[in-house]
Amino acid sequence: MDLLNDLKATQGTTYLFVRNDLTVVRALSDRVAVLDQRRLGELGPSADVYATPSHTYTEVLLGAVLEPDPDTALNGLNPADFVTAMPRAVSRSSIARQRWISAT
Repeated sequence: MDLLNDLKATQGTTYLFVRNDLTVVRALSDRVAVLDQRRLGELGPSADVYATPSHTYTEVLLGAVLEPDPDTALNGLNPADFVTAMPRAVSRSSIARQRWISAT
């Protein structure tokens, strides 16, 4: 990814990067488009899409990105218990997924 970012900065290279892992997309993209069932659900600057998603499927994808809960101690945690140590991410994903399912 560093090489791709270097090429973008030094050569002005543009990429069409298709991925459902928004962590990787965030590292490479200035603008993001989210497709939901082959339709454009959301389009905008990366910072805006990540900060305030306006489409339910964007929320589902962002909810699938696990981020550590700073209030939870991870000392001695078994990797199998990782999800239970992430209540914010799990909760966000579950709520968004239910809204997305209801909307389709």
